[in-house]
Amino acid sequence: MKEQRVNLTQIETVAINFMSKLQPGDVVYMQGDLGAGKTTFVRAAIQSILGSDEPVPSPTFTLVQTYDTLNGPIYHYDLYRLVDPEEVLELGMNEAFHKGITFIEWPQRMGNLHDPNHYIVSLEAAKNSGERLLKIICP
Repeated sequence: MKEQRVNLTQIETVAINFMSKLQPGDVVYMQGDLGAGKTTFVRAAIQSILGSDEPVPSPTFTLVQTYDTLNGPIYHYDLYRLVDPEEVLELGMNEAFHKGITFIEWPQRMGNLHDPNHYIVSLEAAKNSGERLLKIICP
């Protein structure tokens, strides 16, 4: 996908459309600085499956949130607070890679534990506006 400028409402629309294409076993790396819209994107994607009334909190403090769906689990990881990549092993991420759809914020903190066939959703604040630059890279 070519990089595009989007506002927060458009981020949610893109996330919903993107989620409709994902299957169990798909892994999505969410890249961007603090406040870029990573959690907004993941929240919209998950709520498109569970319903907009379903609370989808940021896993900043819990590190992972799991959502059960008819098509398998959805995992939402936020690795921002990890200090050592070895901590990832304690989060059950290998199992998540194979069982459900996995979203990972701050994937650069994973060290060598990577899924080789992952999507990348990149969000960056556009200069001098409230918009974001959004790019999705497919495996």
